[in-house]
Amino acid sequence: PQKEEFQKDLMSLIDEQLSHKEKLFVLSFGTNTRSLWPDPMEVSASVLQELKLWVKTLQPDGGSNLLQALKKIFTLKGLDSLVVIMRSCPDQPSEILSDYIQQSTMGRDFIIHFITYSCDDQMPPAVLKNLAEAVRGYYHCYSPKMEL
Repeated sequence: PQKEEFQKDLMSLIDEQLSHKEKLFVLSFGTNTRSLWPDPMEVSASVLQELKLWVKTLQPDGGSNLLQALKKIFTLKGLDSLVVIMRSCPDQPSEILSDYIQQSTMGRDFIIHFITYSCDDQMPPAVLKNLAEAVRGYYHCYSPKMEL
């Protein structure tokens, strides 16, 4: 049931916010990373439809290898922001992630949003909140139950 709720909430995010962006690149990560497209895509009705179909295929994948996902993201050209949605703590310590993000975004105008999905005991919000502060990003906590 949690997977279906996440997919529904992600569909809402696509409709309400991501549909207004110029370009999108999506990547799921767990133990491994999986991207929908090889490069960022111009937003269009067909791209959004393809994204929604992809969301329906998402499956939990073991760990939470945020560093591997970041390494993939920061090789891409043309992106100016990043939204990271997590339900569990990253596999890597915050210090390593913070250092990597700071080095990868140096000299770039890059905005990062960290979102804790379904804030509960599985993921202490302080982990991503501290990481967001360290990289001058933004932290959000989303809980469908509390409507945060």
